Amino acid sequence: MILKRTAAALLAAFAAAAMTATAYADNDTYNTYDNAAPAQTEAPSYNNQAADNQWQDTAAATTTTQPVYTAPAPTTTTTLVADKPTSKPGTVALDVGEVKNGEFKVKLKINCDALISNASASVSYDSALLEYVSSEQNDDAGGMAVENCFDGKFVYNYVNKDGTDYQGTYITLKFKIIDETMVSTVLYLSVTSLDDNNLVPISYSAENAIVRNPDAAVEEPEPEESELEEIVIPFTNEPVMLSEYGIEDVKECVIENGEVMLYEDGSVLTMETGTTKITVTHSDGSKSYYLVKVTDETESSDGKAVEAAASINDKTDKQSKTADKAKDGNRIRNLLIIGVVTIAVIVLIAEYIMIMKPFGKKAKKTADDDEAAEDGQTSADEETMAELEKAIKEKNAKSPAAKIDDSSRTEQINKELVKKGFILTEQSDDDEYDE
Repeated sequence: MILKRTAAALLAAFAAAAMTATAYADNDTYNTYDNAAPAQTEAPSYNNQAADNQWQDTAAATTTTQPVYTAPAPTTTTTLVADKPTSKPGTVALDVGEVKNGEFKVKLKINCDALISNASASVSYDSALLEYVSSEQNDDAGGMAVENCFDGKFVYNYVNKDGTDYQGTYITLKFKIIDETMVSTVLYLSVTSLDDNNLVPISYSAENAIVRNPDAAVEEPEPEESELEEIVIPFTNEPVMLSEYGIEDVKECVIENGEVMLYEDGSVLTMETGTTKITVTHSDGSKSYYLVKVTDETESSDGKAVEAAASINDKTDKQSKTADKAKDGNRIRNLLIIGVVTIAVIVLIAEYIMIMKPFGKKAKKTADDDEAAEDGQTSADEETMAELEKAIKEKNAKSPAAKIDDSSRTEQINKELVKKGFILTEQSDDDEYDE
């Protein structure tokens, strides 16, 4: 029984397989017909096939649609390639010469294989350390150049329309060191343009320069605050002379804290209480350093006023001793001067006496002689007058008839006296004056 059933099943399976093969064959024929006459139906051939094969199992009739891969459209990539110089790169450099007596020269050099028609460069320097003096262009480079200097920068522009193949120094600059403490500084070179005869830029490298000063004055290091000489100054509205604290020959005074005190014409002005360091430069170039404390005289609780008073007293004592020594020296000097002057006066008096004594004797002798002569003259005049009167009397006595009155007699006597020269008339005075 079982065998019969098994055989029936096998036959049924073979029959199904045969029917399936026939259906596939009919399907191929049908598809060919549809392709030959597509106008007979609007439905796609696949749908017709599904309708004809509805008896088939649903799983066998299902069709899976696979996704279609679409390749992306090709993209264009542009790669930038740097320009390569057609010749060897040029060099623009600064060449510093030797420093002598605080001055030195700097050469601006350009070396390039191509012809140069245009070059523009500048040299920057520290104007607080260096001073531009002059420049000298090199005629061998040809072309023409324009230069200018301002605010610590020297600008150089070179033009040659035909181009030049000159390699070397184009211009020489001269500088002066104005800060004696400068040890070294840098000159910075900046190239704006460098073109060939076709105005095509030329690749280049720029080289700066270093200036070293072998004669730089080395400043002494400032001492530590603990090593500074301390000075205590009371706060006041009046200027305080530094000489009162033994600080002499001040050329310059630099105060670290300007809020505490200020310097002006050899004196300091106290602004407020506090502490500051000051550096004093003397006329000989030496420097001294101090730690100055400005204190308020009214403060006594913390002992600052006492300390300030003690410091002031010490300064006063030193100044008093110095003044006493100066007074003693002045006193001795004055005594020496007075002694020298006294000796000089005595010598002058002695010389005067020795010189004038002979003249005094001679003058006295002459005065005595004059007095004696005057007395003799007076007596002679009296005798002459007596003789004249006597003669007149005798004459009158001899001629009594000629009566002469007193006035005539007096006139006659006067005439006689005039003749003798004892009486001077006005006429005689004029004659003597004329003589």
